[in-house]
This record gives sequence, structure tokens and C-alpha cells, in this order.
Amino acid sequence: MLTLLATSPGEARSLWGLLEATQGQPDRDSRALTHALILDGADRGAPQAAIDFAYALTRHLIGARYSDALELPRSTWDLAPKVLERLVGRVGRATRYVPGVRDRALELGARYWRRTVELRFGSDEVRFELPVHPLRP
Repeated sequence: MLTLLATSPGEARSLWGLLEATQGQPDRDSRALTHALILDGADRGAPQAAIDFAYALTRHLIGARYSDALELPRSTWDLAPKVLERLVGRVGRATRYVPGVRDRALELGARYWRRTVELRFGSDEVRFELPVHPLRP
């Protein structure tokens, strides 16, 4: 099985270019699946803001061309992924230079994932093991 896992932004752009060059526009089934995956959150009780953010994040990740072809709605949340991208970049830099920030960031990340898993799986325990060989140190 071919794995398209980028190790840098430049490599990610190259892989995305390869996908664009070899894949056609999304069809009706692609649209239905995309919307079903995002709207599954609403079926599980996620607030409308979470659904709007999921659409905005998807638009951000795949770009306007595919987002429009998938008929992903636009909303006031469309700026949120760009803001978060900058915020995460700044936090990333702070974790390298400010003592204690890395531990706090890891704690917040763990709390986020616990809440995300809880929303999806309820109180059932779900284990996510750390990779044996991380891509970067």
C-alpha cells in the first residue's frame, strides 16, 4: 500500500500537486461521503459551531477548488483555521524557548484528545499508543 505522508510543507505541496494531477473532480458519492463524515458529529450531539468549524477546516485543508466541487458551505468560521495555524506556530516556537510551556502544551493537547475521544466513544476506554519510531525527534 502506498502511503502519502509528508515530512515537510514542501513535500506536502508536491504530494498534493500529484493528487491534483491524477485525480478528477469529486463526484456525487464523494460529496455525500464528505458531508456524512462531517455531519456525523451533529448526529452525536456536537453543537452547530463544531460542524461549521469542521467544514471550515476541511475547506482550509483541501482548498477552494475541491471545497467548491464538494459543495462545502462557507461560514464565518472560514477564518478560524488560518488563525489557529498561526497560533499553533507561535505556541510551537514558545515550547522551544520558554521554560514550562512545552509541558503545559502537552497537558492541553492530552486534555483535548481525551475530550475528542469522549465525544466519539463515550466513557469507553480507547488506547492510542505513541508511535515506536516518530518521524522527527
